[in-house]
Amino acid sequence: MPEKTEKISLPREKSLTRRLNTKLVSRQLSAFLLFDAFLLALGVALVFLYAEWGAAEYQRAGLTPGVEPMPAGPGCTAVLVAEAPAAARQIIWLDKLFNAPAWRDLSFSGGGDFWRQLDGLSYRFYFPCQGGFALYSVAAGRFLQAGCVMMSIAIVWQILMFVSVAIRNQRDIAAVLRPLRELSDYAQALSAGAGGAEGLKAIAGALSAISGDDLRERVPLSGFSEDLRPLVQSVNEMLERLDASYRSQIRFVSDASHELRTPIAVIYGYANLLTRWGAEDPATLRESVQAIKTEAEAMKELVNQLLFLARGDSDSIQPEMKPLRLEDIGAEVLREVEMIDPAHRYSADWRPAPAVLGDTGLIKQLLRVVIDNSMKYTPVGGHITLSAGARRDGGGVTAFLAVSDEGPGIPTEALPHVFDRFFRADASRTGATGGAGLGLSIARWIAEQHGGAIEVTSRAGIGSRFALLLPGVGGVES
Repeated sequence: MPEKTEKISLPREKSLTRRLNTKLVSRQLSAFLLFDAFLLALGVALVFLYAEWGAAEYQRAGLTPGVEPMPAGPGCTAVLVAEAPAAARQIIWLDKLFNAPAWRDLSFSGGGDFWRQLDGLSYRFYFPCQGGFALYSVAAGRFLQAGCVMMSIAIVWQILMFVSVAIRNQRDIAAVLRPLRELSDYAQALSAGAGGAEGLKAIAGALSAISGDDLRERVPLSGFSEDLRPLVQSVNEMLERLDASYRSQIRFVSDASHELRTPIAVIYGYANLLTRWGAEDPATLRESVQAIKTEAEAMKELVNQLLFLARGDSDSIQPEMKPLRLEDIGAEVLREVEMIDPAHRYSADWRPAPAVLGDTGLIKQLLRVVIDNSMKYTPVGGHITLSAGARRDGGGVTAFLAVSDEGPGIPTEALPHVFDRFFRADASRTGATGGAGLGLSIARWIAEQHGGAIEVTSRAGIGSRFALLLPGVGGVES
């Protein structure tokens, strides 16, 4: 009687793909929700801050005894009334903050649905004036409506990007897990033959223990026959690639959250300072406003860089390739930089080079990123050189566009990582002095989209040189 062969059940590829994708997508959804909540709170705060600030300026400049109130600012009205309504309240800490004693209330003049009610929302101030009161009214609902429209556009964009990322993750994870399907076929073939059944059971058990939360487990090679060891090794290599990809995604989300958390904390700290007593001190007030503006600009730049990388990862940026010369782009960007950066000395070295196929806007962006990096690290009065030319590689000609500086140089151990996202060679540098560490990642992406690369050479104490290398499509000009 033939021996009965036990059927071995391997984990389903789709189940593991779904678990991993759900984990990654849920993290991105949480980041989106936190960012939207912050933007909503910031928008509402700015509307009421605009109202309070405008009312304070109006109260100081527009209320002269015996004279009609001066015209109000954009989105505001001012009239004389006999008395303030009973619902109006005087908020002492706001009076101290803006040095403008007033009674405040919210008025809902609209009816119907939420949008119409929001349209009729007014933030009103009552100032004692000429035996009565001056009513200063700010159409807060109109500003909030504009903010709602912008938030809706942002949410629609986020949904589209969210769906795109989910589809791409599903495809990428499925591609990484494709060996599982081959493993299943191979396992079934082995289980039908003589021997190997126990080994396949062990492999199946090890695979079923792997979850989306921990991909560090590996199937040990010991205890398997020579026929099964190549299979086990292939499984371990597949898990290694999957684990690296998974941890890279988690690290990117974590680094992005950390970089956004810092400017938000600074803005929140200075806002608290203004709330407590900062508005009474003109110097502190100027410092706080400037710090908030600086951090908001840094956060805007970081978000723009993150959006660029996200669009690049989702293949939604399509370069418009056309013949161009790198020295022409270098000369144009050099003229711009010399006007905005008088702290450094600039020079150019343009040599004969072939034309290349490229997107003018993207190559300019790459060059600005590299020059900005040199400006940050080169001491005041230092020399930055732009150069272009050609060199022969094998049977072809490669055009290059390079930026050389006199900075401190990049440590040898850091050179392989300078294009990693959020990497800084000098960990002590802050976002204000060293950026978020995304610029060179963007530069590398642009170079790769053009079929080229970026070459980095650096010597400690002498400086660094970043060169964009692109394949030439024409003869070298003499």
